[in-house]
Amino acid sequence: MLILTLALVQGAFAFPWVANVQGVDSSILKRSALLERDTPDCPFNPNHQPAAPVTSKYPYNNAKDGKPGNGKGGYLVPAPGDTAHEFRKPNPKTDIRGLNAAANHGFLARDGITTYNELVDAQQNLYNVGYDLANLLAIAGVGLDGDLVGTGKLSIGCDATSRTASTGNLLADELGLNGHNHFEADASLTRNDYFLADGDNYRW
Repeated sequence: MLILTLALVQGAFAFPWVANVQGVDSSILKRSALLERDTPDCPFNPNHQPAAPVTSKYPYNNAKDGKPGNGKGGYLVPAPGDTAHEFRKPNPKTDIRGLNAAANHGFLARDGITTYNELVDAQQNLYNVGYDLANLLAIAGVGLDGDLVGTGKLSIGCDATSRTASTGNLLADELGLNGHNHFEADASLTRNDYFLADGDNYRW
């Protein structure tokens, strides 16, 4: 009986419309409704500005255009006097604090719509992440929640399919990094499981 129940639940995840078909007992699927996470559309920003590039005066790790930087740390971020990377009051973007900090300081686009190259550069320049790991994380993020092949864009937060997809949402919605069970999953050392905690994954 357990195997049958698990098979039905798995089928409902793959074919959610089945739960609404007349004659189907969907009582066992009520908990699965919690998996639908609120990922609102991003507010439209007609004045999108890409990430502020590093300069010869403020080189940080000197990572540019998705290429390897110097691979050396020991510098202050943001550097005193670097107005391009100064903190600016944020727009709502994401629950991922490190990416919010990167966008709030202009290492990623401040509106949260970023590119593969910006992600690779920001990780190296801001957090001194190695080039290999920066590429792996950028590929995983853009590949799972963005448009790796077409535009190379990703939303670090909300659903921005209309701004990140090359084909609209013809293939699938691009929910951004807040999209549940794509890049982000129900696995954390510091938070409850989203499904088992009645949707409260912000507290122990």
